[in-house]
Amino acid sequence: SVIDVGQGLSVLVQTASHELLFDAGAASPRGLDMGEAAVVPTLRAQGIARLDTLLISHGDNDHSGGMGAVAAAFPGLRILGVEGWARPGMGLCQGTQAWQWDGVHFKVLHPPPLFPYLRNDSSCVLRIDAGGSVALLPGDIGKHVESRLLHDAAGLLRADLLLVPHHGSLTSSSLPFIAAVKPRWAVISAGAENRFHLPRAEIVDRYLQSGAAVLNTATSGAIRFRLDAAGARLVSTRRLDRPRYWREPASPGSGYAIDNQSSDR
Repeated sequence: SVIDVGQGLSVLVQTASHELLFDAGAASPRGLDMGEAAVVPTLRAQGIARLDTLLISHGDNDHSGGMGAVAAAFPGLRILGVEGWARPGMGLCQGTQAWQWDGVHFKVLHPPPLFPYLRNDSSCVLRIDAGGSVALLPGDIGKHVESRLLHDAAGLLRADLLLVPHHGSLTSSSLPFIAAVKPRWAVISAGAENRFHLPRAEIVDRYLQSGAAVLNTATSGAIRFRLDAAGARLVSTRRLDRPRYWREPASPGSGYAIDNQSSDR
């Protein structure tokens, strides 16, 4: 489930008996904490009483800002972060890690151990294989890391579902990377009318030209997929049959705001 957190990212990954949250959305200086306003309510609405792991891809606020609210709502939560940013008590997300839950295989492709903290390019890249259907969550990596992955992990990049790197920025989604991943679904997590003008039209067109179906939380709301031996299937997009959670920005450039007139919570 790609949670609608406006301009940021939060993805819930569920197996038969485990839950992992990849990033936690932003916490705005104006006081809007997406962990509290969107992520935790979404998890509660899905009946989740316990999270196994919160993995923060890197330290930028739009990915890590909601971490405190999520941690407060789920005491005892295991939290992973990247080297050079991870706080005391957190584990490290490193390219040597792999584990299995309920037959679903998780593998970290980046960063390698001792990799310097470079913000976006330090993003933890997570590969999830469920019965041969693969999802790739690359955080905000740029073209340099994409090239590194093409060299070091080319055989692991093919994926049915790709979270488009860096919200569809021009700094990412190189043509060789898209060709290697060749996603059926390319999902962008972005805020409506965000000040960064993401996703960029050129990037969306690259994915469309590759044959991928492109979805954007700014227009679709929360997006849910099911991955198993039968393939990757779109389960729902929140705004197809429900009111919008997000309206136009409350202030210029904010990229997100809660619609207090909506009954959709």
